[in-house]
Amino acid sequence: ADFKDKCSAILANAAELIRNISKEKKEIIMMKLREFSKLKQAENKDVKALGEKSKIDLKKTKLKDNISKLLEEITQNKDIKELNIPHLRLEDDDVIALASAIKELKSITDLYIRNNSIGSKGARALAPAIKELKSLAIFYIDNNNIGSEGAVALTPVLKQLKSLTTLYINSNNIGSEGAIALSTTIKELKSLLSLNISNNYFGSEGAKSLAPAIKELKSLTSICLGNNYFGRKGAIALAP
Repeated sequence: ADFKDKCSAILANAAELIRNISKEKKEIIMMKLREFSKLKQAENKDVKALGEKSKIDLKKTKLKDNISKLLEEITQNKDIKELNIPHLRLEDDDVIALASAIKELKSITDLYIRNNSIGSKGARALAPAIKELKSLAIFYIDNNNIGSEGAVALTPVLKQLKSLTTLYINSNNIGSEGAIALSTTIKELKSLLSLNISNNYFGSEGAKSLAPAIKELKSLTSICLGNNYFGRKGAIALAP
């Protein structure tokens, strides 16, 4: 009985306190409750956002066997920041189909299409799509076979990418003609920090074209030029 009486007394005191709260204090309490509710709603929204896909990484898949699935994955996730599609044996016809999907990735910052079988035809198809990716900062198209024609088509659009900091276009058999096209592009990439143009058979003439452009890259912290058959004349041209 004593316990019940004590509980009743506590409840009565609590009720009395609530009745005696001033109008101003009640408004303050309600305001705090509304603020708390808004914070919870924002928190729930952030948690949901964490669950949304921010990148597509297909390096361990076999989607090359069904290019339509790859296209569907990309078109359903247009807000991704990163697209990684290496080692899929993508050929020119595949890239032509992909180009229309890639150009819609307006928020993308990192694009990796390395180690495929992209030739000059695929590079030409990619060029207008890459031009649309204004936020692109990292671009890997190394270990393909775009050749000089592909370089002539693709490299000019890269100068439109003012946010580009990393460019890997090595091992593409670009040759001296491609080096000329590349040189006119890279000198415009003022934000470039890392550049890999190795294994492209530039020769001494390619080195002479590239040398002045490379010297314009004041922000560059890393460059790879190996295995380009520059020869003595090319090495002298590239020397600081």
